[in-house]
Amino acid sequence: MKKSFIMIFAATLMLQVSFSSCQASLDDQAEKEAREYTRKNCPMVMGPNQRIDSMTFDRKTRTISYCYTLFGEIDDPTIMAQNKEQFDDMLYKGYKNALGLKKYREKNYTVRYIYHSAQNPEQLLYVATFKGE
Repeated sequence: MKKSFIMIFAATLMLQVSFSSCQASLDDQAEKEAREYTRKNCPMVMGPNQRIDSMTFDRKTRTISYCYTLFGEIDDPTIMAQNKEQFDDMLYKGYKNALGLKKYREKNYTVRYIYHSAQNPEQLLYVATFKGE
């Protein structure tokens, strides 16, 4: 189980590092990067129990969202609830250390991680939201 969480954390961190760009307005960059990443890479299996389905940017709320599907042994609301604190800590550390998100943290953008169930796609297994530094 712990290995599954570590794999999810590592895959999420790799994605965040790749999320950066150059000159347009920061909103324009975020929108373009999210759209291009989703078009080129999604869906993509990111470990034994995780797939990223999309990355989106909401201009009104300045929110970058990473949308995942969990499957296998961790596609279980009970397991996710029992490990919520550990998962919160791992994602927060990844969020704070991701160089690709630094410019968004500095400008107080919101970053949201959304995890759905593969067995029941309408079911949210986990959501975490972080903002700024």
